[in-house]
Amino acid sequence: MYKFAKSTKLWFIRFCIFAVTLWNLQAAFVLLSDPSGQSINFMVKGEIGSITVISIGILFVMWNIPYIIAVIHPIKWNILLVVILLMQLTGLFGEIWIMPLAKDLAPMRMMIQRFLLFDSVGFVLLSIAFITSKSIKD
Repeated sequence: MYKFAKSTKLWFIRFCIFAVTLWNLQAAFVLLSDPSGQSINFMVKGEIGSITVISIGILFVMWNIPYIIAVIHPIKWNILLVVILLMQLTGLFGEIWIMPLAKDLAPMRMMIQRFLLFDSVGFVLLSIAFITSKSIKD
């Protein structure tokens, strides 16, 4: 029974991390697949706007490397769970900080609101994963 409970918790933790990872990668895919269409949200235009959006999309993919590794074995590499939790919190605080700066920029404000929602939900999921991981003994 104990082994089953441990295994179930491990898969639950993986699910929480995987959900946030997929959401991050989906955002990256949107940016990389339509950079000119997404550039309006960043209030940039033309070739420079597309390059800027592609760069942000690449950053989203880079951001996800520790998430992907943490999904593989979140207990063995528990430090990565701490790292991605802090990364998520940093994103959340950053968006809260820049939101007032975009008060008169509707497209950018809407984008920041979407990121705020994502990072809030992601932080909750990763916090649950972290707390659950502490209840598993190797």
